[in-house]
Amino acid sequence: MERRTILKNLGFSILTFSQLPSWASSWRSELFEEKHFFLSKDNSNSLSALVDAIIPGGEIPGAKDLEIDKFIEKMLADCYSSEVRKSVEEFLNEVSNQDFDKKTTSEKIGLIETWQKSPEKSTRDAINLIKSLCIQGYSTSEHVMTQFLNYEMAPGHFYGCVTI
Repeated sequence: MERRTILKNLGFSILTFSQLPSWASSWRSELFEEKHFFLSKDNSNSLSALVDAIIPGGEIPGAKDLEIDKFIEKMLADCYSSEVRKSVEEFLNEVSNQDFDKKTTSEKIGLIETWQKSPEKSTRDAINLIKSLCIQGYSTSEHVMTQFLNYEMAPGHFYGCVTI
């Protein structure tokens, strides 16, 4: 009786492993579209431009290069209430209406400072939240942690049987 079960499992395994390469070879990155958690494409582009203005790239990668905008969008989608998400989305609508990504660097910095001093509390809160999430995402990114902060996943070495 055991022999039938073994042969059945062996046949199923051989069939599975023979089909796996042909099935997995059709996976290409072009087939997977970029996922936006709750922002529209325009708002996502505005967030990307805003993040690039907050921590610009240069000799070292900036926030846009490290895809901190995706981190911010994921954090907003998973960790914040719908009211906060709605407030940030309205703020990003305002950012995209002002063609933020087409402005010069000094104009972008001026706009960010203007938004931080805005009389509207929702605008101030949204830009401050985006800035703090940008800094958090950048300072905890793999690139910064490994290249600048010398982070090791499991620091040190364990010496088991050592005579004392």
